[in-house]
Amino acid sequence: MATPKPSRRREALTTTTQVLAGVEVEVRFTRDRAREHGTTIHVPDPDVTENPTERTHIRGRLDSFALRQRYHDEATHQARAPRHPDARKLFNALERARVEAAGGLDYPGAGQNLDALIVQRCKENLYEQAITHDDAPLTDALALLIKQAATGQKPPEEAAAIIGAWEPIFQKIGPGGIKAFADAVSSQEAFADLSLELLDAMDMLDGQDPGQDGDTAAEDNPQGQDQALTIALKKMMVVNHPQEKGLMRSLGRPLKVCQPHPISLKNQMKILKMVTR
Repeated sequence: MATPKPSRRREALTTTTQVLAGVEVEVRFTRDRAREHGTTIHVPDPDVTENPTERTHIRGRLDSFALRQRYHDEATHQARAPRHPDARKLFNALERARVEAAGGLDYPGAGQNLDALIVQRCKENLYEQAITHDDAPLTDALALLIKQAATGQKPPEEAAAIIGAWEPIFQKIGPGGIKAFADAVSSQEAFADLSLELLDAMDMLDGQDPGQDGDTAAEDNPQGQDQALTIALKKMMVVNHPQEKGLMRSLGRPLKVCQPHPISLKNQMKILKMVTR
């Protein structure tokens, strides 16, 4: 009996992923959910579904995995990763945004696939509608804002609502804050230093040395990253408008948390130094 020919679709996805990664990686197709371990990724079999939405998710997941292999050094990341769980999640989210922005600059096709994945999530969760930052996925917004600042290209129209929900928050950190990160996307070390300065300005390091008990930047929990980053950003601002109550309720925090949190003079100077360099 003749051996069946390999699927052209699977073969094309595997070859593209290996070339984009720049290192030896293994792509396995399964009927289970996508998962990663080291240089191996398992994704749903594209031949099992004719749903274009599911195929978009597969392409985006493979490109995200490949770009992380090319642009991310885990040893460098762990050497700088803070110990505090929330700070570590924020640090991981920033690194994820850097990898996707750098990959989008060098490989526009992969960048379009990642944008398509974000657009898909926006449509599935009705993020195309006018929303507040209570509901908008922060890590997606962060990746798009950094990419926009680095390339000058406008984000997809479908993502305009999540950009509009979070951009004013980032502007409160300080003028040029996102641009500073965008200018450093090609250097993991320089970007990590900026991330740590931001965490320090947020009082999230607590004098702890980085590089201990850090999780991988490939942490597959965007919701947890969004929550940690949201809470951290709130620590930098005076909470004084009604929608903050909705935000804290959505995070499962008691409303009494929504009290003014003024920034100390010391931290104001740190932030000013960081965003005006």
